[in-house]
Amino acid sequence: MKDTPRLRPFGIVASEQATSIAVARFDLTPFISAGIPFPVMHRSAHSLRVIADTTGLSVSPLLDDSGEDAVRVHGYFNNRRELKIDAVWVKASSAKYRTALAQRNLTGGLIDQRLPSGLHADHIVNRASLRALLAAGHAPWLMLFEVPAAANSGFGALVERHLPPFDETTPQIHLGPEHIFKLYATDWPRNRNEFEKALKDIADQVHNPRIVADIRTRFAPLFR
Repeated sequence: MKDTPRLRPFGIVASEQATSIAVARFDLTPFISAGIPFPVMHRSAHSLRVIADTTGLSVSPLLDDSGEDAVRVHGYFNNRRELKIDAVWVKASSAKYRTALAQRNLTGGLIDQRLPSGLHADHIVNRASLRALLAAGHAPWLMLFEVPAAANSGFGALVERHLPPFDETTPQIHLGPEHIFKLYATDWPRNRNEFEKALKDIADQVHNPRIVADIRTRFAPLFR
């Protein structure tokens, strides 16, 4: 089937989207560049809080005082000023994730409360991949990220739905090449030329040749 024409040049977003995307990527980029393992799923709220506490991060409730559905994890990782983080984590079963992300933005003075159209409040780890954990009675928590709809929809349709589910004993999931490609590719490529453009853009942001090579190895076969 022939692709529909793009409404804008590949890799370019509207200005109101660009601010949200830049803020979201700002925190993760130093971790990726330095090759520091970064969890994006915890099997329980307890695990999330323990790791936050041991790395010097604060956990504040979102949506209500209980923090049962969403929390804000923020501060300086291991007291390192170059590793600042301000992330929204939500219970995988919660339907309030978009509201939680908007509330953090307003609380943090980052952008206005309304999330720009064309952006998804994305669970970095696909919730469907956690069905074994959920079936076993666990209540996993996931980190959210603002992702352009064009990248997120393509990734979900062509990659995430084909990934095997995680085992019920999985305690954490760390940020990997498959996540970084989704989070840093502003558009889902339609051909090899666009894939190379996306990969160069990612390389210019994360400055980690190993990660870029891993993304190429994993995803290049999709784009002939």
